[in-house]
Amino acid sequence: MRHVTFSVPIYIALTHMVGNTNWPVDLLVLARWSMQSEDLRHRFIHADTPQQLSTTAGISESLETSVVFAIYEAAVAKGYRRQKTIWYEKPYPTSTPTNPKRADIAFKDLGKGTKWAYIEVKYYGPSGKSAVQADITKLKGITAKSQRWILCYRVRPVTGKSPKLKLLLGKHFRSQLSYKGERSLSTVTSSGKRGVCEIVLARVK
Repeated sequence: MRHVTFSVPIYIALTHMVGNTNWPVDLLVLARWSMQSEDLRHRFIHADTPQQLSTTAGISESLETSVVFAIYEAAVAKGYRRQKTIWYEKPYPTSTPTNPKRADIAFKDLGKGTKWAYIEVKYYGPSGKSAVQADITKLKGITAKSQRWILCYRVRPVTGKSPKLKLLLGKHFRSQLSYKGERSLSTVTSSGKRGVCEIVLARVK
């Protein structure tokens, strides 16, 4: 019998594909890179000239559905298995079969007895507070607290007094959300200014 040996990078990659064991950490990394890719794609498509690429809005003008699907594609490309460790628009466990409530995306670690985490992805725009509250209320329809998650992102100018997303969520939803981690990326705001996109992952209490 021939024995095949792998270099360290290949071995690590194959090990990860066999079993995902820490989806929240992976999700933040995947979300950051997926949103960066979507940001650049949107700016490239909508800039009228090459000179306008640096002043054309990106992720702040992208559709949430595009962001969700970009995360899904990235996760599948990095070893997550369709409907085994990742699920696009997964029906809620408490929903009826006819026209069920669906999570934007769901993740699950491999292993016997592990449960799906139902994640709503939400852009915190001008009506961000009410939009996030609507998703929190929706997620509370799931009995198990460990399964209720929200991935929120927001774009603000680099300069000025606009508060960070983590502070906004803490101010409005301290009693309802448990902070788990954050990432950020450079972007252009809707008004064409240099901006930052902040991404926060939280569990609904």
